[in-house]
Amino acid sequence: MSCFRAVRSHLAPGGRLVFDVFNPSVRVLARADGVRRRRDALSYVDPDRGVVHVDVVETYDSVAQVTRGTWFFSTDSEADFVVVPIEMRSIFPQELLLLLELGGLRVVECFGDWSRTPLTADAALQIYVCEAG
Repeated sequence: MSCFRAVRSHLAPGGRLVFDVFNPSVRVLARADGVRRRRDALSYVDPDRGVVHVDVVETYDSVAQVTRGTWFFSTDSEADFVVVPIEMRSIFPQELLLLLELGGLRVVECFGDWSRTPLTADAALQIYVCEAG
């Protein structure tokens, strides 16, 4: 909330804040059981290494709404060339709307991806366009 208040205080008249955060999936959070799994959706092509796969080991703390884990980046010829610890706070859409309102911002538009698809339960992202409220 204090972050959004600070943003609001810096917005020029007519200015807008546009940002994205991931849209927590209860299905994904339920699988955060400490078992290493490949996340095909996170794979990408590196110009030097080729296809990079990402394996994830995570646990989810529902009280804190925090996922803690480790991401392992590998290719077929180079296992775990990068290992990254991660802590990610989940902010669900209804909670985010309240934080924006309490921070003095009004939602002008929201989307589920950068092509302006509506925000749905299956959307990977929450994208908000806000202005001073």
